Amino acid sequence: MRANLPEGWASARLAELSVILMGQSPPGSTYNEKEEGLPFFQGKTDFAERSPKLRVWCSSPSRVAEPGDVLISVRAPVGPTNVADRTCAIGRGLAAIRPLGGIPTEWILHSLTYSGTELEEQATGSTFTAINRAVLESLELAVPPLAEQRRIVTKVEALLDQVNRVKARLARVQAILKRFRHAVLAAACSGTLTRDWRNHLGKFCCGSTSTATSEGELPEGWKLAEIGELL
Repeated sequence: MRANLPEGWASARLAELSVILMGQSPPGSTYNEKEEGLPFFQGKTDFAERSPKLRVWCSSPSRVAEPGDVLISVRAPVGPTNVADRTCAIGRGLAAIRPLGGIPTEWILHSLTYSGTELEEQATGSTFTAINRAVLESLELAVPPLAEQRRIVTKVEALLDQVNRVKARLARVQAILKRFRHAVLAAACSGTLTRDWRNHLGKFCCGSTSTATSEGELPEGWKLAEIGELL
């Protein structure tokens, strides 16, 4: 049992909170890229930011998840999650968790994400680590009243939206820094970076020939040389 829970909260096994469906891989002959049958998701490689990306379909699915089911990777690696946004087939690398009793999908999703390390520690196998149904069923989660679950989910989703916006800004900053670095190196290697220094302190020559390059005239006192002459 989880200790020190807030007042009104309880601890429950995942099996008490949801229907658990373990994936099963159908015959390879039923796979296709012609969009025949149901979208087929086999594991973590199909996951995107929230819902899996469409890649393969299955004309004769063995296990079917429904929209709103939480999909969790149960083998190599254990723990990553997504949410099914459509009826889909799932292979043995995934399990589908369907919340019961009005529990929000997002509450199960965030609880499983939080418990990822605990699940990973229970994985077994030498070549590919995996967890089975028993491990999922016995996973204990903290469960607040439904109204509080919804409030928490709303707050978490708002905070995660802020995180995603910051990540997007940082990605743009990385691109700007890359362009800036290239510009600095271009200025350094063309002589532009030290133009003012030369104007104030005189010439610093590494030769006496002023040579034109594909990018224009070199600064006075510079010359071109093959790298073999320098190293």
